[in-house]
Amino acid sequence: MMINLEDLTYNEPYYLDKFKKIQSFYKGYRVRKNVKGKLNFIGGSIGIPIGKEYDIIKNPINLSPNIVQMEKAIGNFSTNEKETLQPTGRLRKYCIRLKDNSIYHGYLTDNWKKEGFGILYTEDGCKYEGYFFNDLKHGQGRMLHTDGYYYEGYFENGKTNGFGKYVNLDGTMYIGYWKDEKQHGFGEEIFNDYSRYEGNYEFGKNNI
Repeated sequence: MMINLEDLTYNEPYYLDKFKKIQSFYKGYRVRKNVKGKLNFIGGSIGIPIGKEYDIIKNPINLSPNIVQMEKAIGNFSTNEKETLQPTGRLRKYCIRLKDNSIYHGYLTDNWKKEGFGILYTEDGCKYEGYFFNDLKHGQGRMLHTDGYYYEGYFENGKTNGFGKYVNLDGTMYIGYWKDEKQHGFGEEIFNDYSRYEGNYEFGKNNI
C-alpha cells in the first residue's frame, strides 16, 4: 500500500511515524549490508566480523591469569566514552577480529581505522583499553601485559609518551614521564626491595 503524504489528515502523526520507521529500517538495512561486505573483503588491518557486541564482552580472547589478577586489584579503567564522539568524521562502533587474530571492540572511522575509545585484546592475551587515533594507541589508555605488568597513562602514535605509571606484580613501580616507550624526564621508581630512586631519566637510564 502506497502512502500519499498529501492525503494524510486525522491520522497524520500515526502514518508519518510508520513512514519514518520504514525509511529508517530500509536505510539501516542498506548500511548493514554495505558494512558486512566491507568487513569481509576490505584490505589493511580489518579482518572479519565476529558477531554481536555482547559476544566480545562475555567471551573475549582468553586473558592470562596475570591480567585477571591485575584487573581485580586495580579495578576498571576510568574514561568518558562520550569524548569519542568529539573527533571530526563519522564514527561507528564495531566488534571485529583483525588479521593478526586480535579482537577490537570500539569505534572505527569511515575508512576503517581505529579512532576514539576502544578495547583491544591481542592473541597472546594482553589487553589495551583507551583511545586510538589513526589506527594507533593515542591519548589516555591502559595496557595490561601477560608478563604481569601494566602501564596506565598517555600514548602517542602507538607508544608510551608523556606522564604514566608502570606497575609490576613483583612490586616494582615507576611513576613519571616517558618518551617512545622509555622513561624520560622526571620520575620516581620503587623497587621490590622497597628502595627507591627519584630524579631524572634519559631514554630509560637514571643518574644512579
